[in-house]
Amino acid sequence: MPVYEYKGVTAQGKDVSGVLDGEGLKAVRTKLKKEGVVVLEIHEGAAGRAARKGEVLFGSTRRVRLRDVANATRQLATLLSSGLPLLDALSALVEQEESPGLKAALSSVRDSVREGASLADALKANPRAFSQLYVNMVSAGEVSGTLDITLDRLADFLEEQVRFRGRFAAALAYPALMTVIGVGVLFFLFSFVMPRVVGMFADMKQQLPFITLALLGIVNFLSNFWWLVLLVLGGAGYYLKQYSGTLAGRAALDSRLLKLPVFGGLIRMIAVSRFTRTLGTLLQSGVPALTALDIVRSVIGNTVLSNAVQRARENVREGESIA
Repeated sequence: MPVYEYKGVTAQGKDVSGVLDGEGLKAVRTKLKKEGVVVLEIHEGAAGRAARKGEVLFGSTRRVRLRDVANATRQLATLLSSGLPLLDALSALVEQEESPGLKAALSSVRDSVREGASLADALKANPRAFSQLYVNMVSAGEVSGTLDITLDRLADFLEEQVRFRGRFAAALAYPALMTVIGVGVLFFLFSFVMPRVVGMFADMKQQLPFITLALLGIVNFLSNFWWLVLLVLGGAGYYLKQYSGTLAGRAALDSRLLKLPVFGGLIRMIAVSRFTRTLGTLLQSGVPALTALDIVRSVIGNTVLSNAVQRARENVREGESIA
């Protein structure tokens, strides 16, 4: 339990100070008031601050996996639907959670709720673990009085995202494996087979085909100037990263990505799927249409499509339907 240091005066005008443990600032103030102390100054003790600082440095900054957030959301929905108070449910989650990053975030959320904050506000203070979409859905559930149902829907949504990422990774695994094998085969051919072929042609005093000569020239260049190739690739990568960091650059790159053969259609399909799934979940949970469109715009991941959603949002604000 946190320990707080306080300074105050009694009803007789005597200055008092000391330390007192409690579940939060509000609880400590109430306890001191019952003892007849008017609090002038109160703050968490040095030990508590050090522990909280260590928690921030080594806990909440760690990566939080979407799968862990989905599992915690499902557990919280189950606990609340069974009638357990929110603070007790959060305490149970903190005790059970094994992920250090998520455990620290949940602990922070529990402490904020204990001190009187709403669950949505407490979640909003931990953006590494809980997205804007997550916070807005919880806020809508709190306002409508259906927090347990909203959390259940949110858990469904997050679990579907986890499954989708798994399927996407599995779909990319085979092409990636074939690429690695292909590079390995080419390396073997140019390192071991081609020199022998060149030697055979030289012994027979015959001219090598032009394509073979060109390939050998490329191989020799890469062998002698590999550092230059790495330097050019590194410079190009740095330039693209800086260029994509600007609004105009990001828009131009996203536009070109959508025009790529095969991959452009795949990117568009993924973005549309994410748009419809996210928007449907938000609207079903009671989030206002304009707010839902604003959230969806930020999670699509492509500037061109995000701008299209922004235009649709402006049309809805002027009175048109989403369709």
